[in-house]
Amino acid sequence: MNTRHGYTIFVPNDRQPWLVGHTEGDQVYTAETQAGGTAPPLPPGNGDKPATSSSADTEQLAQAIASQMQDLGYDGSPVLLALPSNRVMAAPVTIDDLPKRERRDAVFYRLEESIPLPAEDYAADFVENGRTALGVCADVRRLKPLIDALENVGVIVELICPTALVAAQGAASTPDAEKDSLQVWQEPYSCDLVQIHGGLPVRWYATRAATEPVGDALKSIRLECPEDGGIEVYRPQSATPIAQAFEGQAFETVQIESVQAAAARFAPSLLSGAAPPWINLRRDDLAADDPIRHIRPAMRRAMVGACVLLLGLAGAFQWRAHQHRQVSRQQSRVETAAFQDAFANQPVPTDVISRLSSEHKRLAGLSGESADLPKQASALRNLYEVMRRLPTDMRYQLEEIRLHGPKLYLVGQVRNYADADRLADSLRKQQGFSVESPRSSRVSEKSVGFAINAVWPIRQSQTPVSEP
Repeated sequence: MNTRHGYTIFVPNDRQPWLVGHTEGDQVYTAETQAGGTAPPLPPGNGDKPATSSSADTEQLAQAIASQMQDLGYDGSPVLLALPSNRVMAAPVTIDDLPKRERRDAVFYRLEESIPLPAEDYAADFVENGRTALGVCADVRRLKPLIDALENVGVIVELICPTALVAAQGAASTPDAEKDSLQVWQEPYSCDLVQIHGGLPVRWYATRAATEPVGDALKSIRLECPEDGGIEVYRPQSATPIAQAFEGQAFETVQIESVQAAAARFAPSLLSGAAPPWINLRRDDLAADDPIRHIRPAMRRAMVGACVLLLGLAGAFQWRAHQHRQVSRQQSRVETAAFQDAFANQPVPTDVISRLSSEHKRLAGLSGESADLPKQASALRNLYEVMRRLPTDMRYQLEEIRLHGPKLYLVGQVRNYADADRLADSLRKQQGFSVESPRSSRVSEKSVGFAINAVWPIRQSQTPVSEP
């Protein structure tokens, strides 16, 4: 069980005081209220309006309960309001013939056939188990003033459950609990019999703690559920044993502090959501007007924190924007001064940078950029490179040498056609030099004219690299 921390308010029966329970870990602390009040009176059974305590008495009782809870360290967390057996009514309801759609409403009104209250006056909840459901209800007219008074003094009533069923659910939730059993919860002035089938309650009888009524209730349960497990008797030391009521049937006795202590021990599991309650009457006309009221203070704090964060961010952004404006104004003053230095007699434009950029492009278009002009290699250097590659062991005559950009044009005479090819080959020895085949023709019996076209191997902006 995940029971670690929680508060329980126990509505008393006719002979008990109001109790407040606080569960911390495995320890249960209970305290009586200092007002000495009793539970609000039960409505009469003749159909008339119920007798109700005055509003002042109810508020005084709520104040006393809240004060006692503060003494136990109440921190504003959700609370379970536990009702005794004589403040609720229970009855089994057949549900196998009811439609699936809006099933709860149908069960709600079918329960009206088994209790002495009109459906408009009670809040009810059900535990379905196969073909039947155990219905439990409470009078709204009696409980609502008390719940409203508790809420008004800061006590958050989250669950409304019968004390006996909370204790029975806690016992059935233990790892070694039987799925089918009869739990008998005995108190000095009352006794609750809860029949468990498949881990869920199917019958619940509440009697005065006398042997004969307990025996009658036991016979009724055994007639309806003859094979549903053994008997477990939960009783405090102060309760009188009622073993003779079981007529020789085997039963196991479990010693407890009280049914209230057993319920308080399991209540935190229900309040934390670790286990859903079998019966919760905080619905219908007893439902809370604000379901998230117990977390609303935390939500308010979170919203205030978010607002402070947003305001802080807004202030930081404003300060950052102010800094940017200061830098922008300083830069604008620098641009204005630069424009006035360059154009003393002209008004300062709105966009100084664009105006200066436009003037720069205009002047560059008129004079040109020196970096854009092609760099020419030295013609003498190129002529030297050509001449040093021509052969020196043969006779030839150069009539024309023309250098035009990357192109080379040679015209002259040699003794034979082979010599013209040799001249072309000597130029090809330079890496990257593209030389066409020489055009040659016989000029006389002793000479052959030639023309050689070539392309310089590198960009004219670079000086040719001489071969060693």
